[in-house]
Amino acid sequence: DRRLVRRALSAEDVERLCAAAERVGDDVLVAKRYRLGGELRVGTRTLHVPHRAMLYRLAFGSGLRLSELRSLRPIDFDLDASPPVVTVQAGYSKHRREDRQPLPRALADQLRPFLVGFANDTPIWGKLPIGMAQTIAVDLVEAGIPVVDARGRIVDFHSLRHSFVTALGRSGCPLVVAQTLARHSTPTLTANTYSDIDPADVAKHLDRLALPAAAPEIDG
Repeated sequence: DRRLVRRALSAEDVERLCAAAERVGDDVLVAKRYRLGGELRVGTRTLHVPHRAMLYRLAFGSGLRLSELRSLRPIDFDLDASPPVVTVQAGYSKHRREDRQPLPRALADQLRPFLVGFANDTPIWGKLPIGMAQTIAVDLVEAGIPVVDARGRIVDFHSLRHSFVTALGRSGCPLVVAQTLARHSTPTLTANTYSDIDPADVAKHLDRLALPAAAPEIDG
C-alpha cells in the first residue's frame, strides 16, 4: 500500500528547480509549528542550505539518497574515471556496502569546478537540515512547479531519485541496467515503484510498432 505517491520531474523541471534555488539563496524561510500555552501555533524558521542547485543536480543525475549525499566529500569523486564515479562509503549506503555510482559525463563536467575550494576530506553537504522536504517545497513554488499535482502525486527530495530512474527508462535504458544504476534488489521495484509512465511515451512506442501491411482492396 503506497500511501505516499511521488512523481518524477523532467530534466527541464530540475533546471527550473536549480535556478529557483539560486534565486531563493542559501537561507530558506519555512513554516514551523509550535505550542504556546497549550495552543498550537504556526510561525517561521530559517534553514541554512547552501549549494542546493548542485545538490539537486547530483541527486537527479546519480539517484543517490539524501543520507548518501550528506556523506559525500570531494575525495569520494573520481571525475576522470571512465565513466566518472562517486563512491558512497559502506557506513552511509542503504545496503551497508561500498557503492561506486557511475555519473553522466555532463554532470562530472559541472562538478569539477564546483568541488574546487572544498576541503578534500570534509562532507560538502554534511549539515543539511532535517527539513529538506520543506526546503525543496519552497524552491518548487519559486520555480512554478506544483508540489502536489492534480492526481495527488507529490514532489519531495526523494522524488529526485524517482526522477533519475524514470529518466533512465524514458531514455530507452534496459531495465536490468536501470536496476543496477538504481541499486535495487529487484527489477520489480525499479519498474513499478520508481518509474512514471507518461501517456505520450505510450503513444510514441505504439507508433513505432511494426504492423502487418494493409490487405489490398479487391475490386467488385
